[in-house]
Amino acid sequence: MVERGGAYSHMIENGCHGITPGLDEIKYQVDTREFMIDVKKTTMFLKDNVSVLIDGVAYVKIKNVHDCLYEISDFLENVRQRCQASMRVTCGKLTLSELFSNRETMTENVQEALNEFFKENNKCAKLKRYEILDVQPTGIDLTKQIIAQKEKIGNLIDAEAKA
Repeated sequence: MVERGGAYSHMIENGCHGITPGLDEIKYQVDTREFMIDVKKTTMFLKDNVSVLIDGVAYVKIKNVHDCLYEISDFLENVRQRCQASMRVTCGKLTLSELFSNRETMTENVQEALNEFFKENNKCAKLKRYEILDVQPTGIDLTKQIIAQKEKIGNLIDAEAKA
């Protein structure tokens, strides 16, 4: 991207191009291939008040370089924050057992939220896919949580059998 006098002037592709020294400045060199954005581990709270750390990766392809650089402030951080926010919303509706069995649903929700964001911003980029790398329960031993859930299910079955 070339800026003239501090403002966007034009895009140049690969190859030999002439620019005016002192007036023109190559401000950004952008790779438009698909790239990975690491979504940092974040603590999320589930429906059953269990906190988990979730780590993910978003794969994004830039379609409109101008809009990504000039219309959205800090594009990469914005994508990270959107991924984390949509994960929080999804996690808040699930229990621990549902979380481990519904990873596909969670990734679909994140993809829908980010693609909606990109549509609002002139289709500047496209989320190719989002992957959850790791889910770690925090503050509670996982085996204790599983035992408690099995006991709860057992109590419900006993109550239904008696009724």
